[in-house]
Amino acid sequence: PGKITDTSNADACSSCPAGKHATTEGSSTCSTCPAGTFSQAGAGGCTACDAGRTTFAEGSDSCESCPAGKTSGISNVTNTTVCVDCVAGRMSQAGAAECSLCEAGRFQSDSGKSSCDACATGEYAPSEGSSSCLRCDSGKYQGGTGQFECLACDLGKFINVSGSDSCSSCPAGTYAPTEGS
Repeated sequence: PGKITDTSNADACSSCPAGKHATTEGSSTCSTCPAGTFSQAGAGGCTACDAGRTTFAEGSDSCESCPAGKTSGISNVTNTTVCVDCVAGRMSQAGAAECSLCEAGRFQSDSGKSSCDACATGEYAPSEGSSSCLRCDSGKYQGGTGQFECLACDLGKFINVSGSDSCSSCPAGTYAPTEGS
């Protein structure tokens, strides 16, 4: 395997060039490796690229890193390794073996991205892999960005709208008897 019969000299065999292969003894032609696989000169078959890498053309002798925002996956059409977008709530750097979940407090609403965004003040993302942030409920606030929880207003303070970044003091002559009012 990996060599073909030399048509000018039936007693000699030639190695298939890189990006091609011959899988059976006595082959007279080399087959081209499909996209997503590669081979070195004299190979008896094509090798799939490692996770996070692929070839973008058939007949390749090496693999390339998938770009940022993508990782490798198997094509349902060709059954070869291709680069696919990270889904919303995930991100990747170039050559990543898999897409990473956005951390709690961060989100990514689009697919194919290389980073996650911090939730704004008045919002939070309670778990990893969020594709959006939630607004703090009435009675709770968040004054920082990139947070995973909202805080209850202290005694004597209140918020009567959602998505707030601070609490207001009760007016003179009134009070808030419980936290989170």
